[in-house]
Amino acid sequence: MKKYILFYIIILFLTLPLFAQASIKLKASQELYYTEYEEAVITPSDNGIYPVRLTVTVESADRTLYVKIYRSSNAAGPFTLVIDSMQPNSEYFNLYDATPMQPGTKYYYQAVLGKENLQTASPEQKSNVSTGWGALTHEAFYVFFNTTIKKSYKKMTLMNNPSAFKKLGTEETTGDKSGKFLYNAKIKGIGGLATMTYQNYSDDNLVFFTGDMITQADMFNSGKMDGSMQMTGMYNGTIYFDKVTIKEAKANSGTYGIKPQNAPRKEIEYSWNFVE
Repeated sequence: MKKYILFYIIILFLTLPLFAQASIKLKASQELYYTEYEEAVITPSDNGIYPVRLTVTVESADRTLYVKIYRSSNAAGPFTLVIDSMQPNSEYFNLYDATPMQPGTKYYYQAVLGKENLQTASPEQKSNVSTGWGALTHEAFYVFFNTTIKKSYKKMTLMNNPSAFKKLGTEETTGDKSGKFLYNAKIKGIGGLATMTYQNYSDDNLVFFTGDMITQADMFNSGKMDGSMQMTGMYNGTIYFDKVTIKEAKANSGTYGIKPQNAPRKEIEYSWNFVE
């Protein structure tokens, strides 16, 4: 008899981890663009970031579920409560994090099932940690691109020369993390043609640039742009320069074409070039 009791105790001990499995799962969206229908109720923030969709899956017989969502900008925490919601039980449901976010920041989410908080909840009441970030509006996409890629300009000498003639020549540099940035300027007609070429260039491992920015200008640094640049990594899409005109080495009129990977192309005013 004692052998049978010992056997059942061993079986119970071995199966305890199975019963302690989390009863709630969480999946956070990454750079999600919403449909036109969804955008009627899901709108971007003032600084151009769409909410993160949080898909919650729960295994519970309860009709009503108390769910809390915590967020951190660091995988190790600390986590802050961003959503406290009561939901009817279903196979899964979506919640949306529209609290303030910063472009270029990835967020870490964890859900808690029940009325306990993250610190006091039992392991089976806590979800996995899921990483997510909001997509950028077309305008915010360009501002993030422009602000990030501008950091590479400081590495060059020729292109920063105020004299048009002293801009002529070739030079190159490398990204802090990967790739190359090549600059070439030569005389063409009564003016010059400058090409800035990026080859999988990155200073931060967050985004990578590949493509060309081409400027054809006269001796007064006025003319037009051409070419396109692809940004990949945390944010994905293409920026088109073929409708921008230049005056005194600065964007002066026209539009930038912005085509995020999962959104339609949109033309935005050249003046977004001066927004930080």
